[in-house]
Amino acid sequence: MKKKIIFLILLIIFIIVLFLIPKDTYKKIFGNNTSDSVLNETNNESISVYMVDENNMLVGVNAYVESIEEDIINQKFDILIKETGVFKEKYDTTINTMTKLLDYNLDENVLTLNLSKEFLESEGRTTLEQIVWSFCDDNIKSVNLMVDGENINCLNGFYFDKLNKEMGINITYESGFVFESKTTTVIEYLGSIIKPVTYVYYDENECDFIVSKLLKDFYETKEYDYVVNKDSIIIDLQTDTLLSENTKKSIAETIKYNMEINNIQIQGLNQVLLEINDNTGL
Repeated sequence: MKKKIIFLILLIIFIIVLFLIPKDTYKKIFGNNTSDSVLNETNNESISVYMVDENNMLVGVNAYVESIEEDIINQKFDILIKETGVFKEKYDTTINTMTKLLDYNLDENVLTLNLSKEFLESEGRTTLEQIVWSFCDDNIKSVNLMVDGENINCLNGFYFDKLNKEMGINITYESGFVFESKTTTVIEYLGSIIKPVTYVYYDENECDFIVSKLLKDFYETKEYDYVVNKDSIIIDLQTDTLLSENTKKSIAETIKYNMEINNIQIQGLNQVLLEINDNTGL
């Protein structure tokens, strides 16, 4: 009888303790199992930015916010230094989180960010890649950086001239002959995540290289051919296999990014697997 009474008392104490634990502490101890539906109940909009994943690579992810503000530049910067926004997975930033965006200016597709001195303690090249790939889009082609109103051309030992997407991202060296090598950025879509990698490689046709990264099965057996004409490319695959939506996006974005081609067609044996032009778009 005494054992039952002791057990009941301990059980009651345990339940009371659980109720007293703060929500944040509870999440740290037992994990945060917030589902997508719960996440979107309070955050209905999303903004795409580049953050660091568990492999220390920059990836394009959606940050969920209550609403998209008119001042999207400030809102996006706050997300980058992790002051606002909610991510479905754990991501980090390479920007010193004490950095403040003092002011900014957008003039003829060039975005100038004036940052506080704490920015100089950020991680160098990776930080520049994170900023460029987060802000550059159809309207913003390049970024200028200032600290306390003064232009800078060096961050944590990395010197730079122009900051645009041509600088690459997540650079991976597949060749030891750097000065004779070619550079191609492969933009791979994996669900809602974008994983771009800029490869430095030697003595390989650019289209072959892109196919080898995005269509490995066809590349290994050489079951494909392609023709490039001015601003168009046609890739013939000896298969009836349908391409996933992620693969289509990866191919389209990678080819357009590297080859400045607007018209893309990928054909199987008996059907067109992917067609992109000025009319159809992505």
